[in-house]
Amino acid sequence: MKPYPSVETCRGRDRSSESGIALIVVLGFLSVLAIMAISFAVNMRTERMASRLYLDSIRSRQIVDVALARAMEDLDQDMISSVELYPSWDQDQRPSSGGGVSYNIFTGRAPNYVPQFWSGAAATPSMETITIPSADGTADMKARFAYQVFNLSGLLDPNIHGLADDRQEGLNPEEVRVSSSILSDVAGGAQWEIGSGGFGDYLRNDWKRIETVYEFKELGDANGLLKSSEPVRNFFPFSRSLIERKPDGEPKVVISGAETNLVEARTNIVAAFSICGVPNPDNMVFSNLLDYVDADIVPKSLESFCTEPVPMINEIKAEAEATRRVIDSNSGLEEFTLQMTITVELWFPFLPNNETFTLSQVPNIDFVTIPPGSEAYLLPSDIAMLNDINPTNGTTGVVQPNMQPSSITASGTGFYTIEYQYNEKVYQGTGVNPAISSVPVLVAPNTNSIEVLFNGIPVDRVSEVREPGQNYALNLTVPFNGNSDTKSISCLDPRFNHESGNSPNGTPYWKISPETIGALNNNTVNYSSGEPVTVDSMMYVRNAGIQNAAELGFLCIGEPWRTIKLYSGGSFPMHPVLDYFAIRASDTPVSGRVNLNSQTASVLASLYYQLPINSVPGSSSAYDLSTQDAFDIAEDVIEYGQAQTEYDRLSMIGEVQSVYSAGSPYYSYLTTDERIEALIRNVANIISIRQNIFGIVIEAQALSEDDVVMGGSKAFAVVWRDPVEDAASGIHPMYMRYFAWID
Repeated sequence: MKPYPSVETCRGRDRSSESGIALIVVLGFLSVLAIMAISFAVNMRTERMASRLYLDSIRSRQIVDVALARAMEDLDQDMISSVELYPSWDQDQRPSSGGGVSYNIFTGRAPNYVPQFWSGAAATPSMETITIPSADGTADMKARFAYQVFNLSGLLDPNIHGLADDRQEGLNPEEVRVSSSILSDVAGGAQWEIGSGGFGDYLRNDWKRIETVYEFKELGDANGLLKSSEPVRNFFPFSRSLIERKPDGEPKVVISGAETNLVEARTNIVAAFSICGVPNPDNMVFSNLLDYVDADIVPKSLESFCTEPVPMINEIKAEAEATRRVIDSNSGLEEFTLQMTITVELWFPFLPNNETFTLSQVPNIDFVTIPPGSEAYLLPSDIAMLNDINPTNGTTGVVQPNMQPSSITASGTGFYTIEYQYNEKVYQGTGVNPAISSVPVLVAPNTNSIEVLFNGIPVDRVSEVREPGQNYALNLTVPFNGNSDTKSISCLDPRFNHESGNSPNGTPYWKISPETIGALNNNTVNYSSGEPVTVDSMMYVRNAGIQNAAELGFLCIGEPWRTIKLYSGGSFPMHPVLDYFAIRASDTPVSGRVNLNSQTASVLASLYYQLPINSVPGSSSAYDLSTQDAFDIAEDVIEYGQAQTEYDRLSMIGEVQSVYSAGSPYYSYLTTDERIEALIRNVANIISIRQNIFGIVIEAQALSEDDVVMGGSKAFAVVWRDPVEDAASGIHPMYMRYFAWID
């Protein structure tokens, strides 16, 4: 039997095992520490790289701000140096030209933010490298950037345009028509109006407002309103313009509001009329303006031209018949009578107001039985008899009619007539020479002071109605044999029926002419010294605040058939009132007005498509412009603007003579001055030149010391610029409307 090991031997063996285990544990700990150190180092390196990447990203985003500021500055200086309101860039793009490498930044999401309205490819900008000193001067940062500016001033705003129920008279930019016949990116048959279940309803009910072209495309494609195969070309979802200023840079004269507002601004209004070349600016035209806006229909003065919508005396016709009747052949008793009819024609060339009017008194009728020079052909007994008929030998005084005129109600546009019947017993006696049957009687209606009354108040008046050089208004020669004679005297322009003598060009205000009761007077139709006049001529008085500065074209300037003129051409100059008058304060921004300088024919055609050629606001349209008409006008507007460099005044829209002269398919409907001016009046409130909108795509890159790209950012911004410089600072205000990162 072996002995058990000693205690000492056991203890020696235990220490040897413990040393191995300790070594393993130590090595394990060292391994863990090494792994942790390596992990920490790797993690620190990753964090350092992430931090550097984040830093480079932040730096690149800061460079985007620098690039945006540079783009806005370059843009502003380009337009200032070229004295432009509207950029004249090719393809409506301006790429940066930093002198570095060319770099296409119009990639990725960028095309979703800009309508592709240009032809050909997008321009390629070049990078500009910059060095930004550090705060301590030890670690300067290098970076580079490029930008591409797109001119979006001349496009349609889908948040506004096309949303009106129909095309009216240009008081709201929503009236601009959106149609597939005009716009290449709109689907056929698409409805845009509110209430039609189309774009307007989707926008108002679901989206409220569109901020980007991408949203517009998504909404349009989803509802079949846009052509899915076509990019957006004619739309950009932002618009903003300010009221244009006068050519001297000062605010326009505001003519909206009630009569009291205009009276307060009288000095400025009269001065602006004078600058525009409007004759009689104070005593006539300003009074005319007050009548145009005040609520009543009583003219300020009956001794000036008529402005209020009242029936105006336009023509007076006299018809007379003299008869000889034997009462008793045995005794030779005979009776001589004179029958007369006086017809007063009233012209009401206004929209119906259903008011009732009457005449204050009837024409005075004189008659003379001995025509001048006829005494030599009469027997002495005849002369004695005629003297007995007419004891005063020349006049019988006032002859009253046997009926009073009935009242008339202005329930329609056109002519109203009132007749007066006279039956006058001239003589009854015996022993009259039978030859008296061939002796004519001279009838002379004397029409002094006929008045049209409204509620007992005179609203129109004529006096001394006669052709210059005549003693009586009308001389009718009527023999006593049952035959009759008729003559008429008519007014050149019923607004001037208070005038006697000749008009400024020598044409009589009143002229004896063939009867035209119920129609325009011959001397009016044949009058060639004023504006075109036909049976469709209309006059207009709003009797409320002016809604459109072009309404000034209805104001008469103190000469027959001449009003403030909004277009050039013909014998008379244009009055540029659109450049001096406004209906809103000059600091009020407006959305949706179309830039008149747009080079996109489809946009300008949308402005004119279905435009009504109506005589006055509220009247029916004689013709609505067709698709072809709209494009014809758009091309003429673009061509004239290019010939003049640009449109820098609103009144220039009236200088495009090819639009208002013969030769266009629609010109046959422009038969009157007010219809011609409908082409201006119905767009004047929805066009603007004080609007510059730009989309800017920017890409910036942070660089290492050896020009390696360390980080980059891309953004899109929408910038608005005022084409008119601020009078106090001399700069063109600019602000950023929209900004988005499109990395």
